[in-house]
Amino acid sequence: MKKIAIHQPNFLPWLGYFYKMKQCDIFVILDDVLVSNSGSYLTQMNIKNTDGKKLQISLPKRKHAQNALINEVLFSENYPFFCKKFLKTLQVCYSKAPHFRLHFDNIERILHTSFERLYELNVELIKYCAKNLNINCQIVFASDLNSTQKKEARIIDLVKKSGGDIYISGNGAKKYQKEEDFTQNGVRLVYSDFKIQPYPQLHGDFIGGLSVIDFLFNTNGESF
Repeated sequence: MKKIAIHQPNFLPWLGYFYKMKQCDIFVILDDVLVSNSGSYLTQMNIKNTDGKKLQISLPKRKHAQNALINEVLFSENYPFFCKKFLKTLQVCYSKAPHFRLHFDNIERILHTSFERLYELNVELIKYCAKNLNINCQIVFASDLNSTQKKEARIIDLVKKSGGDIYISGNGAKKYQKEEDFTQNGVRLVYSDFKIQPYPQLHGDFIGGLSVIDFLFNTNGESF
């Protein structure tokens, strides 16, 4: 039985994203869907500031056509300024975290790599974080699987083209997915059972749902 999870290449996503990666054999990065349908997580994530509050960080992307796909989006011209400001913010918020230096230097290196497209940066950051969480699933891109299906039928098609029998889905999809559609196509639908467990954080009370880097800076991925 081969387990498949599918997700867009979010910007330094939360732990629930990586929990799905940990549960699967193959993780399909959905890189060829419309940016307009991708939501804010492609460019936005949250960290914790020194006041103990959630702080949103947004990657700068260039204006694109309405029908642009995720893998076509370019960085805006002020990306170098963003990098400088973002890295400074991480230093201010996390320099006292136990494992800050270990991961900060690597994140800085990735941010300064010359990627042509925004999703390439996101994927490299996802791979780095997954490695440090001891996640060993295979990563493939939806654009390489050549699926012409739409919506739920496309998810099923991507699972089958990946050689999967089980699809691990996020709970948010319960609103529109029909289990019988998966069953009829020989795919078992399983929903993620991830629950946020408090871990040591700087700056006051625990806040859940932050970027994975909050977890890495504070715990080095232990107990995940």
